[in-house]
Amino acid sequence: MVRITFLAALSAGVMLGNIGSLSHATEPVSVAAETEQAAKSLLFVTTANGMKLDPEAGTVTLIEPANNIVWFTDRPGRDAGHMHLEEYMSLWVGRQNDFGDVPPNAVLIAEGHELNPAVLELLSPQHDRGTLTYDVKIIEGDPPLSAGAVTLVIDPFLGTICPPGPSDFPWC
Repeated sequence: MVRITFLAALSAGVMLGNIGSLSHATEPVSVAAETEQAAKSLLFVTTANGMKLDPEAGTVTLIEPANNIVWFTDRPGRDAGHMHLEEYMSLWVGRQNDFGDVPPNAVLIAEGHELNPAVLELLSPQHDRGTLTYDVKIIEGDPPLSAGAVTLVIDPFLGTICPPGPSDFPWC
């Protein structure tokens, strides 16, 4: 029950835009083994104004997803920031051992269903004209077929995030 309460509180805080305490990273966060930050992994929180689940197709579509994705590190790092949706999407393509190779799990917290979050495996996101659609496998729970505001808390990303543009960081 503590986990559900925490996720519901996190969902409510993110949906209400109550993320002012998060720092905005100016340097990349790297979790590559070659770097000093190898112990860090990134988790993501994304919100949308609505969602639709298509069990036949095995997809969940986020309607009007937020343009900024909140990220944070698990202990002991305790870093946080945000990135643009397009940067987040780039983490899924052509990168060994990242989201593309190791599909993440996510907790789906839908408005009106906060006490019944669903755990999903996310695959193959597609961003197009105000929607973000994932292929999904339902691991646990019974997500609604549709809902208003929704939050996805996505488990660790195991790759490297680099700043936009040219970089002096060897792992970029």
